[in-house]
Amino acid sequence: MAAKFLGKTRLRTRRATVEHERLLSLVNSMADGVIAIDRHLKVVLSNGAALNILDVNSSMHEKFFASVFKPMDKNNQPVDVDELVRNAKIPTATRDYHLDLADGSKINIYLSIAPVHLGFRARGH
Repeated sequence: MAAKFLGKTRLRTRRATVEHERLLSLVNSMADGVIAIDRHLKVVLSNGAALNILDVNSSMHEKFFASVFKPMDKNNQPVDVDELVRNAKIPTATRDYHLDLADGSKINIYLSIAPVHLGFRARGH
């Protein structure tokens, strides 16, 4: 009985690993910057394009989103990204923000927030 349970657990773990690797491959192949955050607003996944856009040379994993992504609005005021994310109940997009780069230049950004709430963990699956 225990061996059967252990076998099923290993199979689920292997499937989850394969799915995770597929997701990483897909995200890393995208030309657009992608950053995924958890419910605590910490970065759990990002791709190379996001690192390039934000001019980051190291992993953003486990860093707070607001510490790595600091957009400005049309009036050059900082945008509270934590509030944007928390208030997004449906997919939201805007072109109203820009990033100030270290060299003094600015880039306009297209910001898309797509809330995904994974309920399977809450049920224990």
